[in-house]
Amino acid sequence: MHETFIHPNFHVILIHYPLGLLTLGLLIETLCTFWRHPSLRSAGRWMLLLGALSCAPAALSGLYAMRQALVAAGADVDGTWEQTVSTAKWDALQWRFMIRHVAMVGGASLLFLFGAV
Repeated sequence: MHETFIHPNFHVILIHYPLGLLTLGLLIETLCTFWRHPSLRSAGRWMLLLGALSCAPAALSGLYAMRQALVAAGADVDGTWEQTVSTAKWDALQWRFMIRHVAMVGGASLLFLFGAV
């Protein structure tokens, strides 16, 4: 079982930074619409900026984790995408969940990054 784990898997560590910072920053921004406090609003904006910027390392480490999971599944990751899909021992449901996860979270990360910049 230990050979299926991804070593090192920084993705599970790095995803918590954007989640926490974006959630808390959004909460503080919402709170500041009702209660005017300039320093608190500045802290909320910094949290939103840092949360959006921390989406990039989390997304890149996720792509690396996907590559490592495909290698563990016996896929040929050095070839074309069709070769990778055909040689991996994933079923259709696993592929659908992985592609949906990459598309949705990658799109949200790009949206946060463009919004912050």
